[in-house]
Amino acid sequence: GREQLNTTRIKTVNGAARPCFSRPVVAFTPKVDHFSNSILRRSLSTSSSAEAKHTAFKIQRTRSGNLPVYLDYRKGRTMCITIVRRVKGNHNVLASELQRLVGHQHAVKVKEGSIEIVGDHKKEVSEALEQWGAVQATIYSS
Repeated sequence: GREQLNTTRIKTVNGAARPCFSRPVVAFTPKVDHFSNSILRRSLSTSSSAEAKHTAFKIQRTRSGNLPVYLDYRKGRTMCITIVRRVKGNHNVLASELQRLVGHQHAVKVKEGSIEIVGDHKKEVSEALEQWGAVQATIYSS
Protein backbone atom coordinates (compact mmCIF):
# COMPACT_ATOMS: atom_id res chain seq x y z
CA GLY A 1 0.00 0.00 0.00
CA ARG A 2 0.89 3.65 -0.19
CA GLU A 3 2.39 5.45 2.74
CA GLN A 4 0.63 8.61 3.90
CA LEU A 5 2.50 11.75 2.97
CA ASN A 6 3.35 14.35 5.60
CA THR A 7 2.01 17.75 4.44
CA THR A 8 2.61 19.80 7.58
CA ARG A 9 5.51 21.85 6.21
CA ILE A 10 4.96 24.73 3.79
CA LYS A 11 7.57 25.56 1.17
CA THR A 12 7.75 28.64 -1.03
CA VAL A 13 8.14 27.79 -4.73
CA ASN A 14 8.32 30.71 -7.20
CA GLY A 15 6.73 33.06 -4.68
CA ALA A 16 3.75 30.78 -3.98
CA ALA A 17 3.32 28.86 -0.73
CA ARG A 18 2.91 25.15 -1.40
CA PRO A 19 2.82 22.16 0.91
CA CYS A 20 6.06 20.23 1.06
CA PHE A 21 5.44 16.51 0.66
CA SER A 22 7.84 14.25 2.45
CA ARG A 23 7.78 10.63 3.47
CA PRO A 24 7.89 9.75 7.14
CA VAL A 25 11.44 9.26 8.38
CA VAL A 26 12.21 5.66 9.23
CA ALA A 27 15.36 4.79 11.13
CA PHE A 28 17.59 2.45 9.13
CA THR A 29 19.58 -0.10 11.06
CA PRO A 30 21.80 -2.28 8.89
CA LYS A 31 21.69 -5.96 9.75
CA VAL A 32 25.06 -6.80 8.26
CA ASP A 33 26.33 -8.50 11.42
CA HIS A 34 23.19 -10.61 11.71
CA PHE A 35 23.39 -11.60 8.04
CA SER A 36 27.08 -12.58 8.14
CA ASN A 37 26.58 -14.48 11.41
CA SER A 38 23.64 -16.42 9.99
CA ILE A 39 25.67 -17.39 6.92
CA LEU A 40 28.59 -18.42 9.13
CA ARG A 41 26.28 -20.46 11.39
CA ARG A 42 24.64 -22.07 8.37
CA SER A 43 27.97 -23.02 6.76
CA LEU A 44 29.38 -24.40 10.02
CA SER A 45 26.25 -26.28 11.05
CA THR A 46 26.64 -30.05 11.16
CA SER A 47 23.23 -30.96 12.48
CA SER A 48 21.50 -34.11 11.33
CA SER A 49 18.74 -32.10 9.63
CA ALA A 50 21.33 -30.25 7.50
CA GLU A 51 22.95 -33.56 6.58
CA ALA A 52 19.55 -35.03 5.76
CA LYS A 53 18.82 -32.09 3.43
CA HIS A 54 22.10 -32.58 1.57
CA THR A 55 21.51 -36.32 1.16
CA ALA A 56 18.06 -35.68 -0.37
CA PHE A 57 19.73 -34.90 -3.72
CA LYS A 58 22.81 -35.90 -5.70
CA ILE A 59 24.58 -34.32 -8.66
CA GLN A 60 26.17 -36.70 -11.14
CA ARG A 61 29.48 -35.62 -12.72
CA THR A 62 29.92 -35.43 -16.49
CA ARG A 63 31.91 -38.00 -18.51
CA SER A 64 35.00 -35.80 -18.26
CA GLY A 65 34.67 -35.67 -14.46
CA ASN A 66 33.51 -32.05 -14.23
CA LEU A 67 30.58 -30.66 -12.29
CA PRO A 68 27.51 -30.05 -14.47
CA VAL A 69 27.22 -26.36 -13.55
CA TYR A 70 26.97 -24.15 -16.64
CA LEU A 71 26.40 -20.53 -17.61
CA ASP A 72 23.85 -19.58 -20.25
CA TYR A 73 23.43 -16.08 -21.68
CA ARG A 74 19.99 -14.96 -22.82
CA LYS A 75 18.25 -11.80 -24.06
CA GLY A 76 21.08 -10.66 -26.30
CA ARG A 77 23.75 -11.71 -23.79
CA THR A 78 22.44 -9.22 -21.21
CA MET A 79 21.01 -11.87 -18.84
CA CYS A 80 23.20 -14.58 -17.31
CA ILE A 81 21.68 -17.84 -16.02
CA THR A 82 23.52 -20.46 -13.94
CA ILE A 83 22.25 -23.96 -14.74
CA VAL A 84 22.81 -27.01 -12.53
CA ARG A 85 22.13 -30.19 -14.52
CA ARG A 86 22.10 -33.94 -13.78
CA VAL A 87 20.15 -33.48 -10.53
CA LYS A 88 18.93 -36.72 -8.97
CA GLY A 89 16.60 -36.81 -5.98
CA ASN A 90 14.56 -34.01 -4.46
CA HIS A 91 14.86 -30.95 -6.73
CA ASN A 92 12.92 -28.71 -4.34
CA VAL A 93 15.33 -29.28 -1.45
CA LEU A 94 18.31 -28.44 -3.68
CA ALA A 95 16.50 -25.36 -5.01
CA SER A 96 15.80 -24.09 -1.49
CA GLU A 97 19.43 -24.67 -0.46
CA LEU A 98 20.69 -22.83 -3.56
CA GLN A 99 18.18 -20.02 -2.93
CA ARG A 100 19.60 -19.65 0.57
CA LEU A 101 23.14 -19.71 -0.86
CA VAL A 102 22.71 -17.05 -3.56
CA GLY A 103 20.17 -14.90 -1.71
CA HIS A 104 16.49 -14.26 -2.16
CA GLN A 105 17.01 -11.44 -4.66
CA HIS A 106 17.93 -14.02 -7.34
CA ALA A 107 15.24 -16.22 -8.90
CA VAL A 108 15.72 -19.99 -8.69
CA LYS A 109 13.61 -22.09 -11.07
CA VAL A 110 13.15 -25.85 -10.86
CA LYS A 111 13.12 -27.52 -14.28
CA GLU A 112 12.95 -31.21 -15.11
CA GLY A 113 16.41 -32.62 -14.34
CA SER A 114 18.00 -29.19 -13.77
CA ILE A 115 17.80 -25.98 -11.77
CA GLU A 116 18.24 -22.45 -13.15
CA ILE A 117 19.48 -19.48 -11.11
CA VAL A 118 19.42 -15.93 -12.42
CA GLY A 119 22.94 -14.47 -12.33
CA ASP A 120 26.50 -15.75 -12.53
CA HIS A 121 26.83 -18.04 -9.51
CA LYS A 122 28.87 -20.84 -11.07
CA LYS A 123 31.84 -20.63 -8.69
CA GLU A 124 29.87 -20.42 -5.44
CA VAL A 125 27.39 -23.14 -6.51
CA SER A 126 30.22 -25.48 -7.53
CA GLU A 127 32.06 -24.92 -4.25
CA ALA A 128 28.88 -25.44 -2.22
CA LEU A 129 28.00 -28.69 -4.00
CA GLU A 130 31.50 -30.03 -3.33
CA GLN A 131 31.34 -28.93 0.32
CA TRP A 132 27.89 -30.49 0.83
CA GLY A 133 29.13 -33.80 -0.55
CA ALA A 134 26.28 -33.89 -3.03
CA VAL A 135 28.45 -34.85 -6.00
CA GLN A 136 28.54 -38.45 -7.22
CA ALA A 137 31.48 -39.84 -9.12
CA THR A 138 30.49 -41.16 -12.52
CA ILE A 139 31.77 -44.59 -13.52
CA TYR A 140 31.57 -45.41 -17.23
CA SER A 141 32.48 -48.77 -18.65
CA SER A 142 33.81 -48.94 -22.19
